[in-house]
Amino acid sequence: MASKLNPKALHNYSERVAQELCDSFFDKVPVVHGKHLLHFSDVKQINYFLVKLLFQKWLEEGEHLQSPYFDYSAPDVQEAFAYLNNVLSHHIQIKRTYFEPLLAEAVADTLRLSLAPYTFFDKEFERFGAHLHVQRDFLALCRYIRIHGLLRDSIYNKLKNAAKNQVIGTEDAKELIIQAMDELSDFDDPKPILRYFNQIIAFRLQDLVKKEEEEKPYSLTTPTVPPLKKPDDEKVSSEIKTAATLAPELTDQTLYSAEQTYIEKVVVTEAPKTENLVSNAASEVVKAEDSTPKVDTEAP
Repeated sequence: MASKLNPKALHNYSERVAQELCDSFFDKVPVVHGKHLLHFSDVKQINYFLVKLLFQKWLEEGEHLQSPYFDYSAPDVQEAFAYLNNVLSHHIQIKRTYFEPLLAEAVADTLRLSLAPYTFFDKEFERFGAHLHVQRDFLALCRYIRIHGLLRDSIYNKLKNAAKNQVIGTEDAKELIIQAMDELSDFDDPKPILRYFNQIIAFRLQDLVKKEEEEKPYSLTTPTVPPLKKPDDEKVSSEIKTAATLAPELTDQTLYSAEQTYIEKVVVTEAPKTENLVSNAASEVVKAEDSTPKVDTEAP
């Protein structure tokens, strides 16, 4: 049997965690301000995903600013909006009603990225349509990824080398993610993040996965890369690479599947283990960098 994340169980668990965290936070303050975002939880990845989701909401709102009567694309109008956005970015204020769903999604995305990187990237790529721009889309996403740095950088390099004029088909990009996961043997240890969630609401890892009949045995540690198939054919064998030995308080069994060799060399570190490609290329990534919501880094 092979295992993959159970969307319903993941959604329900993430909502419960978000509710617990919000109960604690909003008991002290009435609203979330920008200065709270990067310090909201002890897991940096959750906080960065909160910023990412807020920025996406911001872009969605901006897309609605269209009119048959006014030219919103005029340079002076765009300049005025840039100024407005800069001012607004220093006045983030979110009530619990709107913040809790964002937090639940950030929690779910953190679990996806920790346990099932392919599932995480597959979900993110849905926003890009049939094609993605390596720097505008993928590298911009990478700015918010704080775990699995080796995998992130490997995927970026593969996309950059395979793209033509920085553009690559989304399905081709997904195949390269599978290839990067198959070739990599050194992933960040998920146990610290899982322990954090377990302290909030206890769970067993197998409660977040579902089992399906395994169509064909496949080893993620094979020394040669087999011919690539469509991502849907490979998802079961590439979605979850589970730690060979998980913390006993989190689960009483390993996931008996082709993915049970999540980490062969356990590395516990918060800092990326390779040169940060995202930081080095930041100046090339998104011209809208100056309009990204500014988040104060001072402690709440």
